[in-house]
Amino acid sequence: MFSVEDLLTIKVLNIFPEHLCIINSQGEILFVNKTWTDFESSNTDKVLIHWLNVNYLHVCDKSAELGCSFAKKTAQGIRAVVNKEQAIFKIEYPCHSPEEERWFELNCIPFTFKQENYFLLQHSNITQKIEASINSNIDALTLVGNRRAFNNFLDKEWRRCSRSGHPISAIIIDIDNFKQFNDTYGHVEGDNCLKNVSQVLKELVHRPSDIFCRYGGEEFVYILGNTDINRALKLCEKIHYSVSTLNIVHSKPNNLLTVSVGLACVHPDVCNDKEHLIELADSYLYRAKSSGKNTTRFHNYQTMF
Repeated sequence: MFSVEDLLTIKVLNIFPEHLCIINSQGEILFVNKTWTDFESSNTDKVLIHWLNVNYLHVCDKSAELGCSFAKKTAQGIRAVVNKEQAIFKIEYPCHSPEEERWFELNCIPFTFKQENYFLLQHSNITQKIEASINSNIDALTLVGNRRAFNNFLDKEWRRCSRSGHPISAIIIDIDNFKQFNDTYGHVEGDNCLKNVSQVLKELVHRPSDIFCRYGGEEFVYILGNTDINRALKLCEKIHYSVSTLNIVHSKPNNLLTVSVGLACVHPDVCNDKEHLIELADSYLYRAKSSGKNTTRFHNYQTMF
């Protein structure tokens, strides 16, 4: 615990516009600044929390148990910094109110004070940054790449693979019977479905040569640079599995939401037309949907399945 003198020194943090919090290695909150408490008082009808000695990690754990993926990642990231497994941790997360949509970035930064280890949690409002991204390259509903981001990335990655002689793959995913889902459960649940599917599929790729975007409506697309048919097919298997783990009921009990997948893999130096890659993937998506849905159909160079 900080002494009175220490707290007088720390009070300079009250002039910062960011929401600031200091915790110890156990996750106990030792200090929050005025911006933090002002935000709470203006955004809740509940009795205000006396934050000192509240365990920040325990609060995150409880939210994670209720299904909040951001809280789970936050707790994991902070613990990684506390355990010196990584230098710092940051995460972007939504914090919407009934009146407006807001996004924040959390930074966890370790520091030493009087030979004790502490951790500064800095919550910064990045709403303007996110809104700017949404207007340019991010789909406003799902917060994954939009059609513009897809087109820019495909052009760049196509040229790179053409120079290197590497194959490039495109995967187009369509949510099966989505119109029926909307008609049955309503557009609010339809939007939630799109958000959940997009987030779980986004997590399947992390390389700089890959991108996942919303292609339009209930369709999503991957571009995978330097990716042959075997690697792309493994991702298709993960796509079907990941969607199944969401356990989204569709129409009837035990009838879960599924997706159909079309895959195409070509060599740019042979194909010479990036639009043809997308046309191939789209045509094999049509084959998947025509053959019973919840399956993958694919094209590999001159081989068709």
